[in-house]
Amino acid sequence: MCGLPLTIVMFKRFVRAKTAQSKMISAISSAKSEIDSNRPVMLNIASSNQYNDHAVTAFRYEIYTAQGSSLTRTFFGVRDGYSSSSRYVCADEIVGLFITRVY
Repeated sequence: MCGLPLTIVMFKRFVRAKTAQSKMISAISSAKSEIDSNRPVMLNIASSNQYNDHAVTAFRYEIYTAQGSSLTRTFFGVRDGYSSSSRYVCADEIVGLFITRVY
């Protein structure tokens, strides 16, 4: 028997089955809720100041309030596949956000 079938069998043996659920949201609160529950989400971004038609993995968020103002901004900590380090994207500047939950 050649090595290929054995490789496939070994691969199947150690892969854990996962399912994914996608849903369109109109509020950032769903993504924040998932992250608060220690479940990273994929942010599929149609357009923002940093990304166009790109998916990133969001694993944290920070909320900043302007001093002397009630203006707040939410920033997601993401891994984008372009850099080996984390980056932040302003959630308020994303146009066309699609969240993918993986569980």
